[in-house]
Amino acid sequence: MSEPDWRQFEIAVADFVKALGTGANVTHDVKLPDTHTGHMRQRDVWIETSLGGLFIVKLLVSCKHYGRVLNELDIDHFNGEFLSSGAHKGVLYSLAGFNPFAIEKAKKLGFCCCRLYEDTPADLPESLVFHSYCLPSRMRLSAVALSGDWNENVTWNDIFTVKLGDGDKTILDSLTDAFAKHEQKALDAIAWARGFPTPWAVRITFASAADPTQSLILELGESWRIFRGNVEAHLLNGSYNVTSDQFIGSQVSPSVDMKGPDPGPGWTLLDKSPEWEATDSILICIPRADPKRNLQDSYGCRRVLAREG
Repeated sequence: MSEPDWRQFEIAVADFVKALGTGANVTHDVKLPDTHTGHMRQRDVWIETSLGGLFIVKLLVSCKHYGRVLNELDIDHFNGEFLSSGAHKGVLYSLAGFNPFAIEKAKKLGFCCCRLYEDTPADLPESLVFHSYCLPSRMRLSAVALSGDWNENVTWNDIFTVKLGDGDKTILDSLTDAFAKHEQKALDAIAWARGFPTPWAVRITFASAADPTQSLILELGESWRIFRGNVEAHLLNGSYNVTSDQFIGSQVSPSVDMKGPDPGPGWTLLDKSPEWEATDSILICIPRADPKRNLQDSYGCRRVLAREG
């Protein structure tokens, strides 16, 4: 039979403290003498450690698996437990959290108010959560200038299949190579620039091998839409000390749909590029998996219209 929820919560707290690897002796559900009466009292989690092997430090951890936030009266109750325990430091773990008055009182008494996260949606202050950004690539292709017979009812597929020189390489092959080269250059720049990739555009002039008088200038480019992960869509594993405003553990960004037009639920499209914060940001760039196929699918059957430029 599985343990009741409240006991699983206590065990999870004890396991988290053990996993910190401080060398402390962590005991769950222990009975120790009441320092006032000598009677045995149950303690949720008891921690003993030493400073330099010379001074023993004892911590009492109380785990409250309540469906409500803790209040001042709960802090008063824990203070009684603490005074009779002989511990040097008191820690409260609450499943639902603490109200502001409980936190204020705990600070005055020197207690730590904490919450435990196990693959739990983030509800921490936004300043403590990593900013996750997902950047799907957006390809652009346009005709800057057309000459010869290119002006009449030409589709992009007509242009894509034109061979260059004496070989079998086509305009589509050349565009694909150029796209791959410049996209990689933009992504490589992120490593040293530490920011969002910079949109790029190049102009390429093509002349038909069969008829050099028929030439065209194409502009190929790429930009990135910027989506930011919603705070509540991040999953946390670890512990948040409410009184000291510190989080220890790991954070997982929202899942990303690699095949869809956008990253999926949990992400919000931004109107403009935000200020880059390298110390607490995760950047997920989604490059074009198959530029040649993308060019054919997105532009192939469309009519080519030259623009001024």
